[in-house]
Amino acid sequence: MGLGQQLREARQRRDESPAQVAAATQMMTQFVVDIEKEDFSRIPAPIYAKGFIKLYARHVGLDPQPLIQ
Repeated sequence: MGLGQQLREARQRRDESPAQVAAATQMMTQFVVDIEKEDFSRIPAPIYAKGFIKLYARHVGLDPQPLIQ
């Protein structure tokens, strides 16, 4: 299972929308959607993508380390 699917499923278990995750993590909603699709083309640099994945994972209760490797 890919990282996007893991994050999406964890978000759905919490009954949250992408907009709610974005608000809680101070990310743009589009970045939340893009991460779930594993489309990193709009995220400016890989270091930002890793940071966003960490924020998202922590917010939904997942360990971010396996997801960013």
